Amino acid sequence: MDVFFVIAGGICGVWIVYTVLFLAPWLPTFAKDMDRIVDLADLSDGDVFYELGSGDGRVSLYVGKRCPQAHIVGVEMSYLLYGISRARQMCARVRNVRFMRRDLYRTDLGKADVIYVFATAHSACRLAHYLQTSVKKDARIISYNFRLPFDHATTREKRVKQHAKDMTLYVYDNI
Repeated sequence: MDVFFVIAGGICGVWIVYTVLFLAPWLPTFAKDMDRIVDLADLSDGDVFYELGSGDGRVSLYVGKRCPQAHIVGVEMSYLLYGISRARQMCARVRNVRFMRRDLYRTDLGKADVIYVFATAHSACRLAHYLQTSVKKDARIISYNFRLPFDHATTREKRVKQHAKDMTLYVYDNI
């Protein structure tokens, strides 16, 4: 039985290191910023909200509770965090949220009206390029703390900074 836990722990450890080195570390969104994200998303009836790198699912579940008229999709690559988000979803009993264990760069974002991402400086360039080629024209992108370097002259960037020192949301449209 001890061998099983060593092997399982080793697999989880390798997976976490992989996601940290090649995508982004898991950093939770501050609870005080959740309402701001919901306000910026401005979801209407039937809108589709994607959270890329949904981690433990806290943002997706919060948005799902606050906007029951919208469809929420959390995309997470880590098996461990995906499992935690699914468990939280079962406990919360939120019906309009769906979690997918998938690489975000292999996710079809064509139906997304709003995309929320907590990117890092390391992943921002690749992510911006992927989003420019994957989302529909009128989609809005909310980036938590990091600017996404879009190269379209038509993209509008709105920097939102209401509270303290280091919390900045960037909202992009007309990609």
